[in-house]
Amino acid sequence: MRLVETYAELEAYIKKSFNKEVQLLIIQGRGGIGKSESVNALLSVGNAHVINGHLTPLAHYMELLSHPSHTIIYRDNGKFYENQGNLNLLLHLTETTPTKIIPYYSTAKMVRSLPEQVESTGNAIIETNFDLRQARN
Repeated sequence: MRLVETYAELEAYIKKSFNKEVQLLIIQGRGGIGKSESVNALLSVGNAHVINGHLTPLAHYMELLSHPSHTIIYRDNGKFYENQGNLNLLLHLTETTPTKIIPYYSTAKMVRSLPEQVESTGNAIIETNFDLRQARN
């Protein structure tokens, strides 16, 4: 883990994320300090997709299916980090291999029409006000 202390350092890491040099960038801090603005200012640098708000594992998988080569930006996703299904998908997305296989197996009728896995070259940026070290405790 690397603690970034300046906005210039943060900008450099965001650019590295958009260039796929970093598989997972977590930007954590209290509300109102410019996390989203810092990322938004650089959206044109990379191929990114923002997921904002509540996210179930199935919706998460469908987003990954729709955006397999994107940097996925998780913004204000609340309890997302407490759901094991979402964490498993995030784990696969942020593997250090250039191409990842992200599986989603289910017996639900709606899911049967979807591919059971997606091949992804994406990565992730998480913007959060939560201390993620506390999320699973």
